Formats: sequence, structure tokens, C-alpha cells
Amino acid sequence: MTHPSPSPEFAFVAVNLPIHEAFSYRVPKPFQNHLCKGARVLVPFGNRIITGFVVEYPASAPEGVSPKEITRIKDHEPLLAPDLLSLTKWISEYYLAPLGEAMNLAVPKGIDSKDAEVVFLTDKGKEAAPYIADQAAKRLLLEVDLKKPVKAASLERKFKGERAGTLIKRLCREGLISMCRVMQEESVKERTERFYFLKISAGEAEDSARRAPKRAGIIRFLSGGERSIGEIRSAFKNPAPTLNQLLDKGIVGATEKTSYRNPLDGHFHLEAETENPKTLTPEQLHAFTRIREWLQSGKFRPALLHGVTGSGKTEIYLQSISETVREGKQAILLVPEISLTPQMISRIRARFGKRVALLHSGLSQGERFDEWRRIRNGEADIAVGARSAIFAPFPRLGIIIVDEEHETSFKQEESPKYHAREAALMRGKFTDSVVILGSATPSLESVHNVRLGKYEYLPLKDRISAHPMPLIEMVDMRVSQRDSKGSALSEVLRVTMQEALERKEQIFLFLNRRGTSHFLLCEECGQCLACPHCSVTLTFHGKVREMRCHYCNYFSPAPDLCPSCGGHRIFFRGYGTQKLEEEVGDFFPGARIARMDRDAVRTKGSFFRIFRMLHQREIDILIGTQMIAKGHDFPNVTLVGIVNADASLNIPDFRSGERTYQLIAQVAGRAGRADKPGRVIVQSFNPGHYVYGFLCRNDFDGFCRREEEARKMLLYPPFSRLAVLSFESAIDEKAEQAAMETAGAIRAENLEAVRVEALGPTKAVIHKVKDVYRWRLLLKGSDYNSFRRFLSKHFYLINQRKGRWRGVRVSIDVDPARIV
Repeated sequence: MTHPSPSPEFAFVAVNLPIHEAFSYRVPKPFQNHLCKGARVLVPFGNRIITGFVVEYPASAPEGVSPKEITRIKDHEPLLAPDLLSLTKWISEYYLAPLGEAMNLAVPKGIDSKDAEVVFLTDKGKEAAPYIADQAAKRLLLEVDLKKPVKAASLERKFKGERAGTLIKRLCREGLISMCRVMQEESVKERTERFYFLKISAGEAEDSARRAPKRAGIIRFLSGGERSIGEIRSAFKNPAPTLNQLLDKGIVGATEKTSYRNPLDGHFHLEAETENPKTLTPEQLHAFTRIREWLQSGKFRPALLHGVTGSGKTEIYLQSISETVREGKQAILLVPEISLTPQMISRIRARFGKRVALLHSGLSQGERFDEWRRIRNGEADIAVGARSAIFAPFPRLGIIIVDEEHETSFKQEESPKYHAREAALMRGKFTDSVVILGSATPSLESVHNVRLGKYEYLPLKDRISAHPMPLIEMVDMRVSQRDSKGSALSEVLRVTMQEALERKEQIFLFLNRRGTSHFLLCEECGQCLACPHCSVTLTFHGKVREMRCHYCNYFSPAPDLCPSCGGHRIFFRGYGTQKLEEEVGDFFPGARIARMDRDAVRTKGSFFRIFRMLHQREIDILIGTQMIAKGHDFPNVTLVGIVNADASLNIPDFRSGERTYQLIAQVAGRAGRADKPGRVIVQSFNPGHYVYGFLCRNDFDGFCRREEEARKMLLYPPFSRLAVLSFESAIDEKAEQAAMETAGAIRAENLEAVRVEALGPTKAVIHKVKDVYRWRLLLKGSDYNSFRRFLSKHFYLINQRKGRWRGVRVSIDVDPARIV
């Protein structure tokens, strides 16, 4: 616990707004002995009252500033312990992110009090609403009358196309509506549940209910101890009237208690039986022994656990976590996305029981809040989750494990644009923890850090029980597609699938594109049906007969005639997972087929259901996007088909070769993980590409050397640092002007002296998204410290220039995962 500072007169407070600095506030005397760094306070900001975090205590207010007073202390114990305070400050400084936004990463959503501007309908407005000729104004007034009152921000979103902000101001001036700011309390709170208990002896209670079977049943149920209303409802239909009778007679008492929401409700199949540690292979034992030594030393130690698919990395994770908990410390296990968690959760729960907390975006706000509370209350020693689990508030952290450390989903795409792998390394440094980065195909940055001696290296070169790696073979689709008359499946793949089905084995088909067809093409005028809001074609979804944009979610009915020329010769081109599912069903009518992509698993629990069906061998063929690529271990999967391997290879990004190798190697690794040999068929229109050669030979080291040579020559990471400046506006010319002015200011410097190179500005590959035009300026620096100073200086200058670029949003992405 952080103790209050001795009587600070002033405090720097970071507010959760896109503002990069903290602000000075006066601490009222009654607060001075109760304020803690890392605690939340309410402060006046303009005409608002907002939440902020106490960051520092300056000796005096900044010169020439008359600070306002802190309004209220929200926490008498800090929400951010010293290590989390240091971590969020580092994220803000390194990624040039607003400090308040960085600090807000470490607390669950919904626990802040917020002020909001609300709109009320006046008496005058209520009388005038039915007779107003302006239809937009009329609809807005009726909306306000219906909701009584309504947030101004909600109205602005709903009436976006009708200049809602201007309309609200006009109606205010005319006296038809009024506005005020109100304080809204937290949207998520501790859950309370009613518990019932016997107030008299069980014998006396049962005697009183001899002629009432339901009453007697509830009494017997309570004789084993108090029960929650949820437990009683599970055992008895409509128990409320009976419970009320028992309460009235004084036989039963009731009390309210706080309880936790269960994030696994409805997923009982994940509650596995107790699992004992497995016997380690010599390679596993060597790696685990070194990790145990580092844990016992109590010092920060980063290491790369590089193990081929099926080599038993997860068992090393579990035994390392067990050793950490045995030492009285705590553990964080990061997985790249929710699709990786079902088996991981099942195994960890089987090994460690309910001392495991889950933290990921698939939870409701209440579930996430309760898991965070369990950690703070000392009721969990292990946190498992995606990116944000790195902020789990453990006071005695001993180990952080980043599984599939190469995954780009560890990089957050919105501000603050931090990378969870780098945050894990920094938190490990702040807490003297061991940090294990695990992968079968580690990032080139991590491989390079091993070669520089920055990371320890723990190799696992063989699969458990010496099972061979799956055989990977290429199919040239330039030839095969002619022979198969346009089918997505080559003859080789279809025959191999039939053989696997006859042996009662399971099959994965990988295609990293959702929907039925990529685009609709008119053969009379040559037009493709494009999204009106984005620079992309619409994807056809056959089951609902819709054309849908995967960037802004715009959709429209699939047309029968060309919208441009009215022609009849319109055709759907390309393949998505839905169309592949239909085609596979035609080829194998007796097979049990399932699909796993974002469209198929939209509802809560749908992924867990597919996972259970796979585990119980109720699915013969699983078709999916990269959700099926990583982390799953199904012994009966012997065949993996990569339907279009070239999709990621053709992306204009210097990492496209690395991503293609990683993705195919990970998908291929799902095959042959038990006694049955695995086979992988890779379909490509460019089978001679060097990436496929290394893949077929399982030569990751050779691939890394080839990639490193090219990147060193072109000065790309890991031999440099990158940053992307983005300029976005609803008016293309404004975004372009801001980008050009910034590029000119940067090139006015002696870039050679600071070892910086500026590339662009250019239009983003997808130039327009959601009616916003995007320009990019890529900065490349070969000297880390010089580049950091350069970025800080110019991002500060850009923020100074923003006043000249009204309607332009400028952002920076340091160490971007993608540059397109």
C-alpha cells in the first residue's frame, strides 16, 4: 500500500482526456493527509468536473498559474500501485500517448464518475414540437421528449448527418430545449446477492412444514448452510412465494452480501477435473530448471522460449506458474486474443482451481470489474488474458508469460498504442520479475535481442514423444485451378480430405477472409460495388444476401442489376469462409462442417460451443480464419489445408514475409500433434516464393537469416525504429496539407545528423475509412536515443500547429505493427 504524502499543498493530476501533460491543482487542507499517488480525485476542468489520477506532488504551483482546488478524493488507497504508476508513465512517454489515457488502461471500465451534458425539453418545446416544419428539429425534440432527458453526445451520434451540434444550439437559443451538466455515478458496481439461512433448528423447521412439500424441500436445502438466491432458483422452480412465507414465519432469515459475477457462467465444460503436472522431456526439464533458478534469484530476467508447435511450451508455463505461486508470488499469462483462451483456461483451472482470474475484452464490464476486484482482494494469484491483463494489480508479481509473443494483436490500434509484449518487459523490470516470451515462430525483434544477449534463450526443438512435424506440401494453383474448374479446393486437397474422413480424422481448412465473395463485378461496365464510406469493395454475405463493408459495417441488399449501368451480367468473384463452407458441403455432403470466424462467433459463448464440439469429435471439418491458427491442441486433427496462402504475402508491408511464415507455420502446427502423422497442403499461385521453401523444410533459422539480411540492407526493424504519423480528416485536401507541412518541417532539419529518414507523405493503402481520408508519414531512425528525442520534439511541435489544421486529427504510432 502507498501511504499518503505528508501534507502536500499541490498535486499534479492526469485527466482521462487526449492531453499529454498533467495539470496542477491545489490540495484543500482537509485532504492533505489523505491523498495518495495513484489514487483518483475529482477535479474541475473548464466547466466540467472530471476524474483524474494523482501523479506527483510539486513543491509549488507552476509560475504564473493559480491552480483550482481538488473537489473530492475518490480513493483513500491508490488504484495504481508504484509499479503500475511507473508502467503507465513509461507507456505515455515511450508511445507519446496522453498520460491520463495511459493510466486509465490499468483500471476496469465503468468505475469512473463522469459529468455529462444533458438536454431537457422545455414547456415551450413540448407545445411546439408537433407543429415544427423542420423535420430534423422535430425528430430531435420528439427524441428528447421520449427519453426525458437525453445526453447531448447521444443526440449528436444519432443525428450525425444533420449537424446535430448546430441544431441543438439553435433550439436552445429558441428556448425549445435547455441544457445542463450532471454528474453520473459509476456504471458498474459491486454485485450484491441475497442469501437465505435457517433461523431455527432443522428439526423444528421440518416439523413446521410436514404438509407443504416445497417448503420442506427448501428447508432441507438450507439445512446444509446458507444458500444464495441463485442456488435456490437452480434447485426449485419459482421459490420466491415460499421463501416469503418462511421469512414471515421467522423460520428463515435473509441477508445481502457482495458476490462475484462468474465469467464462465454457461461454460461448465471448461471446468475440467483436477490435472496433475506432466512428466517433462529432457528439453522441457532443462528450460524449466533455468526458469526456476531465475525465479529463486528474485531478479528481472527476460527469456525467449522458442519451441516448435507441439513441443510442450504450455506445460512449462504451468509448472513455472506453480513454482511462482509456491514461492508466495503471483503470475500473469498473456495470450494474444480471446480465441486462444478456452484450452488455456481449462488447463489452468484444472491445475490451479479458482485462484485464476480472467481479464479480456470478451467479459462484460461487471465480470471484468469483479475479476479485477478478486485480484485486489488477494483472492487470485494468477491472471490469464489478452493485452490488458498486463495491468493486473498484483502486489507480489513473480513471473509474466507472453504466449505467442510474435502476435500483432498484442499491439493496441487505438490510443494509447502500446505493445503488451514491451509493457510486459517493462513491468518485469519494475517488479524484478521473470519474463518469458514464448513462440514457435518468434518475432525477428526477439530473435535479434537473443543474438545481442539481451534475452536468455530456451530452445525446444522436438515435439513431445518425438512425434514428427507435419509434412508440408505445395500445390500450384495456376495449374490446379484450371483442372478443378475454378474451385477453391485443388484435386490434391479434395482427395486427401476424403481419405482423412474415411479414417474418421478431423480436418482444418484455413482461409483468412470472411464472407462469401470478395466483390461483385459487372462484366458489362467493369464496375465493382464499393463501399460509399471507405476505399474498399463490399463483401458478399450469401446467407443474408447482403453486401457488407468489413471496415465501417455499412451494408446493402445484394443487387440483381448493376447499380452503375443497370446491366444483368453481374458476378460474385473470390472466396470467403462462407462460400468455402458451401463448396465443402457440396463435395462432402455427409461431413459435419463448422465455421469459425468473426461472423460465426458473434454471440457470447459461441466459440466455447465450437471448441467443445471439436473436443468431443462432433465436427469433421472446421473452416476458419486466423482464429483457428494458434494454440489449439486436438489430437485427431491430421490434415490442414491452407486454401489461399498468398493473401498475407501480397500485403505491401516489409513484414509480409515474416507474417506469412508465422501464420502458415502456426496453422500447420495444428496437424499431427498425437500419434497420428500430420499433413499440410498449401495452395499458392506463387509456390516458388522463398517463404514457402523455408516452410516446407521447417527451417525457421534459415528464414530469419534471409529476412535479416534484407532488412539490414534497407534499414528496417530490428535494425532501426519506426514511427508512423497519421493525418485524418473528412476533407482530403486538409489531411494532405497537414501531412505536407509536417513533412516539410521535418525535412528542414539536418536528418542525416540525427540519423532519421522521412518517407512520404503518401495516401494510406486504404485511403478512406468511415468517410475519413488518411495520409501517412513514415519516420525511420537508426539511433534509438536520437530518434526518441526527435519524435518527442516534433510531436510537440505538431500539437502546437494543430490550431492551423482545423478538422484534422493527427496521431503517432511508435513501433507500428503495420505500416500500410
